Amino acid sequence: MDLINKLQTTYDLDIIKVRGDQFCISSEWRDGKWLLDFWNDDNNTYNFGVHNELENVIKQHGYYAEWTNPSLVTITKEL
Repeated sequence: MDLINKLQTTYDLDIIKVRGDQFCISSEWRDGKWLLDFWNDDNNTYNFGVHNELENVIKQHGYYAEWTNPSLVTITKEL
């Protein structure tokens, strides 16, 4: 998957499990910022806890992010 490669090379994220067009990543602190922060309510920098920079990359590849629990996000292919 191109998106998994992008997330691993650009953000050094660990992919937790892959199931078809869906995979999980955990909340990560990278380059002085949280890429995923369930509790963050800063709507200028985050969209429902997903950093705008990361969300843009996810959307560009045709996926969306959805919280599984406060420390895990599932990334799923758009239908």
